[in-house]
Amino acid sequence: MVSQPHPNGAERRCSECNCVLARDNRDTMCWPCRRQRALAAQEASALMLRRREAFEHGRIPALAEMMGVDTAEAIRYAVESGILPRRWRSQIDCLIRLSEMPEASHVHAAQALGVSRWTVADWRRQLGLQSGQRRAAARPG
Repeated sequence: MVSQPHPNGAERRCSECNCVLARDNRDTMCWPCRRQRALAAQEASALMLRRREAFEHGRIPALAEMMGVDTAEAIRYAVESGILPRRWRSQIDCLIRLSEMPEASHVHAAQALGVSRWTVADWRRQLGLQSGQRRAAARPG
């Protein structure tokens, strides 16, 4: 079948692969390209769901392990993708610095970051980052 020119004289082409579009196709893409884009979006959505599940299961350490990145990259991803609250965007550097202080107490980390110890405790709880200095569950003696 010979391609018919567009009414204005030019053939319409797919914006992705540059193939000639069928006359009855009113879209800017051919069907194979549209399907490929839809499948890619579906795969991205499934990947995002798996990452959210990893975060829910084990917080930042599990997300970092699943993604194969360090903790700082996992924190950046979690904030940028909406897994963590967007309001934390302004605190992302503090969150990363906190992740680099696993042995510091809440008080020492708070002093270093310029926030309250309660904020440090809340961030560690929500990120799944535990302080290395924990009080003993039961006192000896």
